[in-house]
Amino acid sequence: MKDGFAKQLRHMRELRGLSQVGLAQHAGISVRTLRYWEAAEKLPRRPELESVLEVLSATDEERRNLYAVVPLPRLIRHVKQLPDMEIGADLMPPMNLGDLIRALRHRTGRTQEQFATDMGVTSTTVMRWETLRSLPGDGNLDRICAIVDVTPQEATVLRSRGLMNGAIPDRGDIATLRDQVDSFGLLVSRYSPLTDLFALNLQHYLHLAAPTEPEANYLLAKTLLIYGNMHFMKDNLRAAKGLAQRSVAMFQQSGHYDVMCAQAINLASVFVGGETVQRFESKIEFVRRNLTSRATSDMRLRMYCDLALYYSQAGRIAEAWSVISNAELELGNASDSLENHNYVELSTARILHNLGDSDKAMVKFARIAQTGPENAIYYCYQAEAALAMGEREEAARLVQRAEALAEMYPFEQTRKFVDRVLSRITPDSAY
Repeated sequence: MKDGFAKQLRHMRELRGLSQVGLAQHAGISVRTLRYWEAAEKLPRRPELESVLEVLSATDEERRNLYAVVPLPRLIRHVKQLPDMEIGADLMPPMNLGDLIRALRHRTGRTQEQFATDMGVTSTTVMRWETLRSLPGDGNLDRICAIVDVTPQEATVLRSRGLMNGAIPDRGDIATLRDQVDSFGLLVSRYSPLTDLFALNLQHYLHLAAPTEPEANYLLAKTLLIYGNMHFMKDNLRAAKGLAQRSVAMFQQSGHYDVMCAQAINLASVFVGGETVQRFESKIEFVRRNLTSRATSDMRLRMYCDLALYYSQAGRIAEAWSVISNAELELGNASDSLENHNYVELSTARILHNLGDSDKAMVKFARIAQTGPENAIYYCYQAEAALAMGEREEAARLVQRAEALAEMYPFEQTRKFVDRVLSRITPDSAY
């Protein structure tokens, strides 16, 4: 089985024109580790393998074929022989402290060698920690906490040399996985200490369930989207881009063209066009290309709003208003939800602001903020509109509220937005 895994992995890498060094660097593993795999001398652990597959943008078929020849605990053999069983029940070993250390290392983007250098130990030592061949002492645990900039709860978990019971998924049946995807969304909104570990394990179970449970692909798409949004808000843009692209592909493969798919396309569109002058034209083309006839009304509504905003930013005003009108028409067919109404209102307000009609935009921004008083972004939009109207004191009051909320919900993208508005109010400040 090792030979089969080694050949398949090497073939996938070469097919994409990647060297061992290039793949290892992007996946956050050591070159030596990858060489061991491809020489059939060692087999990977789940988180490391998932990192490599993400870099390779492996298809579901490639993933299943690769997992089928990895002798993880009775993995695909059980899935094939017992199609009606609760996949994952009593199959997978529990995640452990080594998995947590690896997840924290991946979160910082360090390879084992880089992490070892920063820790002042050898890469072999890091490898032994992550495979539980040894455990770090108190001094090294303190250094891990400092280097990774862990939260107090993460530090408690590390120093206890264990994991909190129930903190990660421990089953793979589809009903439980469905609940765990919802739980994952809640974890991300709070950026729970074990979010990264939860994500790695949840993705693994969903891949296992996919051969017998069609819904698993949809749940995987949602998981990737949730995780991608978290990385975007944390300003880990390279990770966010890859996750967004994978989630779009997974939604399309699953045949679900709903509001979640629209959110995935919206996140992926952020990375289209780069910093070029024509970036908004590229974004328009990307969104239009993904606006399929199979889209639900909720999905069309969201995508019309995104298109309209990009049209306005590209200076195509008539088309912006035409498309936002389409979004308003879709409100009659879409779910009667506050989120849908707010999405149309917010997009319209941003278009008005882009066109210099900031007084009308301000009214809409204020109305939306009343429905989401804990959203710092809404107050930032209001502050920008107030500045455009010359109301500097009002803008300062609004951005002060946004700043307080940004402290409560510390995401880097929100912080950057707040700082950008602050710099316009107090240009001589450190911002």
